[in-house]
Amino acid sequence: WARMMSIQNPYVGPRSFEIGEMLYGRERELRQLKSLLVAERIVLLHSPSGAGKTSLIQAGLVPNLPKTFNVLPIIRVNLEPPQEARFVNGFNRYTFSTLAALEEGQLPENRLPYRDLAALTLDAYIERYLPPKDMVLIFDQFEEILTTSLADHESKAAFFTDLGISLRNTDRWALFSMREDFIGALDPYLRPIPGQMESRYRLDLLGPDAAKQAI
Repeated sequence: WARMMSIQNPYVGPRSFEIGEMLYGRERELRQLKSLLVAERIVLLHSPSGAGKTSLIQAGLVPNLPKTFNVLPIIRVNLEPPQEARFVNGFNRYTFSTLAALEEGQLPENRLPYRDLAALTLDAYIERYLPPKDMVLIFDQFEEILTTSLADHESKAAFFTDLGISLRNTDRWALFSMREDFIGALDPYLRPIPGQMESRYRLDLLGPDAAKQAI
């Protein structure tokens, strides 16, 4: 009985909803975010902490994007780089973390050694190893670009320059999801990004009607 109840329990507990799980109470937000991303190409999704950005992305947005899009593995930029990557010429820890996340979409036998990955820019990696058109890059918990290595401004700026070069290609879409209390600290780095992330969508906490749907 306990096992059966666990399998059927729709409450996932203190974690995000994942691809394949049902997400309730966010139909309007999903529709609006999807339309904005498709139309504007580069979008910043922000909310108060705990509003459910990751759940909306994983259980809502990713399964509902047009089938013509190549949705890449969700990216985090906080990876602690391995020792063999740190001293490669041109190494950037945020670019490396991005590429390591994208490598999760490759077959294990096709993944690059860390030293080779550390030498690549994001644009070079995409050109060589990813589908050529209509790809969607999704950066979750993007405030980690600010909270990781707080004083490392030079590497952060270099990452945004690399990212901006990659996003000049209009066959590439990007969604950045972050806590809204960090948006102000992001502004000094945005100049290289096409549109400087002007297209933004705010996800609020569940209202009473949406919460009833979830219940």
